[in-house]
Amino acid sequence: MLRKFSAAALLLAMLAAPVVAVEKVEGRASITAASRYIPNGFSFVENTVYQLGLDLDREHFGITLFGNYDTDDEIRTFNEKDCIARFAYPLGGFTPSFSYGFYQFNAPGAPDRSQDLTLGIKYDGPFTVSASAAHDFDKIGGNYGNVSVSKNVKWKVGIGGEGVVWFNDHYFTNEGGVSSSKVTGSMSADLGSNTSITAFVSHVHGLRDNFENHTFGGVKLSVDFVPPQTD
Repeated sequence: MLRKFSAAALLLAMLAAPVVAVEKVEGRASITAASRYIPNGFSFVENTVYQLGLDLDREHFGITLFGNYDTDDEIRTFNEKDCIARFAYPLGGFTPSFSYGFYQFNAPGAPDRSQDLTLGIKYDGPFTVSASAAHDFDKIGGNYGNVSVSKNVKWKVGIGGEGVVWFNDHYFTNEGGVSSSKVTGSMSADLGSNTSITAFVSHVHGLRDNFENHTFGGVKLSVDFVPPQTD
């Protein structure tokens, strides 16, 4: 498992390097091994997953590519593939944002695709506070969003904590309201000038019927790419 994990991370970094080695473009490639996948409070995958991610940013614009690989013996495929284009503009300590997301699914109970638009706001202070609201206008329908508070401290290692509350309105359900919450603790260490590894543990607590309690964890390997310095 560790050998496959390392090989996939190296391959992802090699593929990403020529793309992000463009002047003024910053990027991060990552691979995560997690014991469960729970997006927006929904227990989407109940076994080990591998997740590939690539973030590219230039000034106020960015794009995120994401893939979730299900290791279930009867599935063994990418059951979710995402492409998200976003715009963010800092205003003092606040950063409003807008994004468009396109999602492909290959999982029981899910449509083959969906699309959404998301408005967000983030405040960077002693703690980072963010909120977002999304409208799915394709095959899923409904609205969803979250409010989160996080804090990261850098010492000999990085220590982080985050709390999230999710809500939904007829998104994968027939009702609306606050649906679940999550707390996460993490510890990270630098492996090089642009490479880091993070271990995390999360607990999701369901606040309504059909939203369950789960504890899961994982490890994430990240490689950052920065634009070349010019005089």
